[in-house]
Amino acid sequence: HPASVKLGTITAEGTADIYCYQCNDSRLDPELAAHLANFGINVLTQTKTEKSMTELQIEHNLNFDFSMTGDDGKSLEPVFGAGLTGLANLGNSCYMASVIQSLFSLPAFQTRFYPTSLAHAATCPEPLPASCLECQMGKLADGLLSGRYSHPRKVPDPSAVVHSPSPDAPDHTAPQFQEGLKPTMFKALIGKGHEEFSTMRQQDSEEFLAHLLKSLRQDAKKKSEAEEEQPTGVFRFGLEQRLQCMNCKKVRYRVDSQDSISVPVPAKEKSPVFVEGGDPPKVEYEPVELLRCLEAALGTETLEYACPSCGTNVMLEKQSRFSTFPDVFVIHAKKFQLVNWVPVKLAQDVPVNLPPNDELSLDAFIGLGKQEGEVELPEEAAAVAPAMPQINEAAMGQLQAMGFGTNACQRALLATGNSDAEQAMNWLFQHMEDPDLNDPPVIAPVAKSGPEPSADDIAGLSDMGFTPAQARKALRETGGSMERAVEWLFSHPDDAGEEAGASSTGPAAAASSHPGGSNALPARYHLKAFISHKGPSVHSG
Repeated sequence: HPASVKLGTITAEGTADIYCYQCNDSRLDPELAAHLANFGINVLTQTKTEKSMTELQIEHNLNFDFSMTGDDGKSLEPVFGAGLTGLANLGNSCYMASVIQSLFSLPAFQTRFYPTSLAHAATCPEPLPASCLECQMGKLADGLLSGRYSHPRKVPDPSAVVHSPSPDAPDHTAPQFQEGLKPTMFKALIGKGHEEFSTMRQQDSEEFLAHLLKSLRQDAKKKSEAEEEQPTGVFRFGLEQRLQCMNCKKVRYRVDSQDSISVPVPAKEKSPVFVEGGDPPKVEYEPVELLRCLEAALGTETLEYACPSCGTNVMLEKQSRFSTFPDVFVIHAKKFQLVNWVPVKLAQDVPVNLPPNDELSLDAFIGLGKQEGEVELPEEAAAVAPAMPQINEAAMGQLQAMGFGTNACQRALLATGNSDAEQAMNWLFQHMEDPDLNDPPVIAPVAKSGPEPSADDIAGLSDMGFTPAQARKALRETGGSMERAVEWLFSHPDDAGEEAGASSTGPAAAASSHPGGSNALPARYHLKAFISHKGPSVHSG
């Protein structure tokens, strides 16, 4: 692909702004120093003299005018009061602010963190509030819900201005917005040790929501907090997966606990309207109904499967349904397409229409479980006693020399493919707060049959940035199809995957006895909040 490097952004560390013209997006080059050497450029002698695109975008975002007008052209008046406090832009932090505002609009998060913030601060066992997640959540709750910080931004007194105002001077007659809270400590804490959320780059709000919920649950587990007291439980529901062999007609059921569901958004272009002498028409897409997106996600799909009953590869029918419904239903609309294995955002947004009267009913999607007359598929094979895989002794010694315990080192090596000390060390830094870090590693029972994904396919997905464990599970879930495995990985960003030898087909290993939620009907939902990304790609906006 044709690419360019912004020379003024080259640093001695070997980083620079790189733009790909064919992809129309920014790119990273891990071999930048070697590539620039072909042009006689030694990165070790370079000094950064220009702003990077990230810095320019942050500067633009910080100076952006968020005033809006209604259909009649009049400016919308800002509102103030309790529960109406804004969050200031920290630079590419809109993904975080939108998630925080959505969460604290829910009664479960309001009642959990707002009344208890001062009481917890007085008894917090952490040495510093900046290292306590509950302190930071309570601080956010107080700032957003109390109304103490919800007031108009102060502007200079016009009578005090003795010189001629510049064209860029603030308009004192325009609506004045808030300064907004700056959740700097929260951002630093929640992103600590995370490869993406610790940076100032654009991120995906759905991935951040999953990361935040996981962090809150880990924090609650450390404090032995009862599950029913955790506000994250309002998102939990059970997703029932039904598998049926198309040859012997036997079935298998499993239930997975989830916090959200990803739905495809069909992109059907409208017929372009050409105007003689005018500009080329822009690409526009036909509106799609939200209910149709859910039907597509929960519909039947066919894939190849090694049936333990038939003893051969046959076609399998797979369908998903709800075993329980959540109190708060999170839907992730996948407004991107895979082009050459790279996620690319659609050039124009696809309008997604809500159901009539803004009421979404999930009654038709409830799972019924095993029906009378259905015969269950046999287990893949009797599981043998779990055995500890051979640990990389050299990497193990390096990690122990840094002061990590034996169990922690074994967990890190197993989680990173038992490859080298550097990857394992990065994993350890990201999981320092895990309450079970120093517990003995849990080795899944090894099934003697069932297709193991090929090493080449696992390596191909690993080259795209996924861990071997994630790649292995995605290939198992999709019958070994690389294309469907990529889509599965983007739909399950918070799934840690499975290690070599683990079997994901047995219902006992994957099913959750308490997935959360309720199976009571009717299951009807009204729109509470939505987060929409505005930008040209998945990396900016």
